[in-house]
Amino acid sequence: ANDNRLEGNTASGNDEDGIRVDATSAGNVLKGNAANENGGHGISSATSAITLVSNKASSNGFIDGTADGLGAGIIAPAGTTNAGNKATDNDDPHQCEPSDMSCYVP
Repeated sequence: ANDNRLEGNTASGNDEDGIRVDATSAGNVLKGNAANENGGHGISSATSAITLVSNKASSNGFIDGTADGLGAGIIAPAGTTNAGNKATDNDDPHQCEPSDMSCYVP
């Protein structure tokens, strides 16, 4: 879907990604969401035609407690509009990708 606003939601304990945005969507805004303890990425977007603001992702990517180094906190294509996101303790050591992602990683 296009031009939607997903704000203030919690996605936790899923076997796959907590929140996933398809490559065919555009104009969506994800703001103030939390994605924790999901088996895949916390927040994953396949399109850069999205805005990611003040989202939090923690402890994602561990399948049955096992680390494989693949579960990032927040992942989106380069050029995604973003600001003030936070990722901690996710399985992927980068926590947020790509390098132009505005993401606080303690």
